[in-house]
Amino acid sequence: MNTQLLPHEVTPELIILLRSALLVILLVLAIYYLINIGNTWIERSRRIEIDLKLVARICGVLFGIYVLRAIFNHFPIIGNTIGSLFIAIILAYVMNPLVTYLEGKNIKRKYGVLIVYASLALLLVLVFVVVLPKTVSEFRAFFMEIPSYLDTWNKGSQEWLQKFESVSNLNLDQIENEFNSGINKLLTNAQTGISDKIKDIPVGINALFARLISIMLVMIFSFYFCVDKDHFKDIVYRLLPRKHKTDILYLGGKINNALLEFVKGRLLMALFVGLMTMIVLIILRVDFAIIIGLVTCVADIIPYVGPFLALLPAVLFAALDSTGKALWVAILFVLIQWAENNLLGPKILGSKTGLHPLVVLLSIVIGGGMFGFIGMILSVPFVSVCLILKDFALMKIRQRQVDKDLH
Repeated sequence: MNTQLLPHEVTPELIILLRSALLVILLVLAIYYLINIGNTWIERSRRIEIDLKLVARICGVLFGIYVLRAIFNHFPIIGNTIGSLFIAIILAYVMNPLVTYLEGKNIKRKYGVLIVYASLALLLVLVFVVVLPKTVSEFRAFFMEIPSYLDTWNKGSQEWLQKFESVSNLNLDQIENEFNSGINKLLTNAQTGISDKIKDIPVGINALFARLISIMLVMIFSFYFCVDKDHFKDIVYRLLPRKHKTDILYLGGKINNALLEFVKGRLLMALFVGLMTMIVLIILRVDFAIIIGLVTCVADIIPYVGPFLALLPAVLFAALDSTGKALWVAILFVLIQWAENNLLGPKILGSKTGLHPLVVLLSIVIGGGMFGFIGMILSVPFVSVCLILKDFALMKIRQRQVDKDLH
């Protein structure tokens, strides 16, 4: 006779999850109990007060996040749709200044959105028709020139090692063998990776089709978000708790200004630096000027680190031609960065982010380590928002302390 009552077996992952949740609950209860015991031995003014309602809200939010995560895992379409909505909100947020500017020229918002979409489509067509073929040909030429570049560097390194070997006890043959072994291993891994990518082309076509559908959804959602901006703002305004409405609007305004400064400033300056770099490299006849210009445009979004990352390939390819050309490239890079920081930056950004350079570098390193290149780009605005939240929290704490002292 089958006495099984549960439709599914209890998995080890579920047991671990339940055990972890139980340990967290016991730890929280123990801390709460110890705090209450300690409060009985100190003055009332120095006691630690715990807002049980706030604790319950935090627990509810964490439980809701866990439930949503489980739903997204079981129904990926829900997660994809919400992700498309989120991306559409970001796109509408980025397009809103342009649409608002066109609206100031007596152009209706829906036509303004269509004009922005048409401009983006025209830009993509220009990229695919003009820039992309040249970029592909440069990439093809670059990969074909890799053996000659390796030979050049190999000969140069051999000459340097021979000079260095004469004044040291290094084994030149061993170093050369290890270097060649590393290069061969690198090329073998690259060839294997390319073969694997070719095998995945059928799967990639299906993924591309699904991605195109997601892009269409994002465009449709962002269109309505831009056109009916005031309507959605009214809905959000009505949903805000009346008690905290003023604080939320104040905080939202501060965050909005910080993000707009980043989007408007960094992107425009990156476009300027990328175009100027591309033009300068084309004039100097440096190989792969378009590729380096595109890399510079993207890298310049990252403060401090980005320009240095873009300078290396430009100087490297120029040095393969001549040392003088590499020196000119380095000088012109410095001039472009000077123009960006001293002429263009104050005009576009207006005010600084208020972040110390050390904080910026640490946030870039941590963001890049956790989320890759996207993390490096978004780390600075994320830290700016966190500092705004910190300042707001300190302001509210001071207000509460003043109110408590008055009463």
